[in-house]
Amino acid sequence: MGALTRAAKNISRRKVRTFLVVIALGFSIAIMVSIPAGIMANQESMQRMTENFANTITAMQEEINKTATLIECST
Repeated sequence: MGALTRAAKNISRRKVRTFLVVIALGFSIAIMVSIPAGIMANQESMQRMTENFANTITAMQEEINKTATLIECST
């Protein structure tokens, strides 16, 4: 009878270990899937910010050039 009890405990331990491994693998796969998505979102956000800054700089350069032209014409 002791052998059957030991065998049942071993089987239940293996099942619990297998369950824990499956959960750990699930978490690691979820992390591996979510990290590239976050990186792509950050890249897109940075590209939009860069474009906005470039547009702002271009507008400022145009205003500076207009002001410089007005100063040259008035002198």
